[in-house]
Amino acid sequence: MKTLIEKLNQIKGFLYMLITGTWYFLQGVIGIVTKKKIKEHSALITVVVLFFVSAKVLRWIDPTAGVFDAGVLQVINLTLVKYAVYT
Repeated sequence: MKTLIEKLNQIKGFLYMLITGTWYFLQGVIGIVTKKKIKEHSALITVVVLFFVSAKVLRWIDPTAGVFDAGVLQVINLTLVKYAVYT
């Protein structure tokens, strides 16, 4: 049985791959555009992906988690993405 720290390390690695993959995808598909446009698109795609993935991740960490817990996690995810993109 994995400990919580091991699960969180796996999630950290997954999110790193997701964000870097999204970045390279945007660079390839959109092409060379202004830095501001890349930031806008990457934030939208990251938020949408995190919206759908975070509930599954929460259920993976804690199978007894309910809908309210997923909503709280969404607020944290959106705040972190907005802070990372717009600062």
